Amino acid sequence: MTLLILSSISGNAYANNIPQNVYDNLLILEEENYIEHKDVSNLNRKELAKYIAKILEQNHSRYNDILATQIIEDESQLILIKEQEVSAKKRYDKIESEYRKVSEQLYRKSIQGVNRLEVMTPLKERHDKLKKEYEIANNEYNQSKMRTHRLELMIESLKNRQIKESNYSNDKVDFALADLRTEFLCELNDMNFFDDEAAKRQLYANIPVRNPIENKFKLDGRVQISHADHHGDDVPNDESKFKISLYGDYDFNRDWHLMSAVEAEKVFSPSKEWKTELKNLYVKGKISPDLNIDAGKFSTELGEGNIFDGTLKGAAIYGKNYRIEAGKYKDSDITGITLEKDKFSIGRYTFTNPNKNVYSFGKHISLGDKWDFGGQFLKGKNNNGYVLSLQYDKDNWEEKASSYWLKYYYQPSDTYFKHEMNGLADYMLSKDGFKGIGLGWRYVPKKNWTFGLEYFRLNNLLNDNSSNTIYAYLTYAFQTYHED
Repeated sequence: MTLLILSSISGNAYANNIPQNVYDNLLILEEENYIEHKDVSNLNRKELAKYIAKILEQNHSRYNDILATQIIEDESQLILIKEQEVSAKKRYDKIESEYRKVSEQLYRKSIQGVNRLEVMTPLKERHDKLKKEYEIANNEYNQSKMRTHRLELMIESLKNRQIKESNYSNDKVDFALADLRTEFLCELNDMNFFDDEAAKRQLYANIPVRNPIENKFKLDGRVQISHADHHGDDVPNDESKFKISLYGDYDFNRDWHLMSAVEAEKVFSPSKEWKTELKNLYVKGKISPDLNIDAGKFSTELGEGNIFDGTLKGAAIYGKNYRIEAGKYKDSDITGITLEKDKFSIGRYTFTNPNKNVYSFGKHISLGDKWDFGGQFLKGKNNNGYVLSLQYDKDNWEEKASSYWLKYYYQPSDTYFKHEMNGLADYMLSKDGFKGIGLGWRYVPKKNWTFGLEYFRLNNLLNDNSSNTIYAYLTYAFQTYHED
């Protein structure tokens, strides 16, 4: 049958003076699903030219233009939809917490036999009202998650097609279907499908989005009081401290920010003057989805903070699985390369004053939903060290939440430069390093408040002298803007 069709086309081509390669190219486009099948064997040269013109109207460059435009449109809407999801989640969390408390209180009093009308009636009314509000908030939150998920998949499909389109060659057209929306992008655009789709999304405008003009500049702050009690062999004085920290974020265009941090500190015991310091001032930018840059004076942690924890004057480039940075801290030049994947990390860090090269190899293992076990091997020039850690619920900052951590350190001075722990690691740097344990507890009594208690028992590696540190702090965090 194919031979008969080709024979017919060939004969018609001869009759109309149409080269055979025209039909060969049309057949390739059909086989690659670039065009639908159409019997062109009976078309004369003029009719065939009109048909080819129609194909050329939906040429590759036009498709790419619409493709790139729709990605921007979808990503812009995704930003707002994600903000709506965050707002819906906050409302859901608040109502869920209130509903849970009132529900427990209602049933508790029922079990206790409290049935006075002046007690139970208002409580029951409050319970029923919160139940309805909870159902609405729960539905809104689930719907917002679904909208976010669906639009993310649509954008992913468009970007996958964009990658294929950018690799287009003259060999064959590769139009594998990702989904109907992407496949029929031109047709949908011509019939104003995307305008209708965007209009439907506006039906959910009852969930607020943040005002980008109001939040052009964000200012977060933290007020902390703390006390460090040291006792043992050759230890510094105890220290009571009050500190105010302000963190600024100026948003140029979502992808580029000017970040800053200022700290004012007053040590009461032993008494010292107020000390103010510009901790950070740097530009933070996104060049591509996996290429970001920090440039200026910024905070960084090398080797999870076990090698260096402080500020650099320099630059860093980083993505999901890597970070490369170089800068200066006091009189030392510092460079660092960190690679990380699947909770396994390797790193190489160099310091010029004093001269040190430290290599790190680390792995974290999840033990259930909330427990994390970590191990890190540190290789110095002449000595090696390691850090073992066990942490519980470390990222939970909800009200009434507690988190715990336990660490064991064995770190000769070759394996770190600036530790920044609340124990005496830096104090023991000149004493060949340290070994010992640290443990901590963090509690969130109410929103924006944090209380912490830490204990360190460390021995220096020079003469095994020991030190004990008890560190306690209370922090209040605040912000001058609303995410809603």
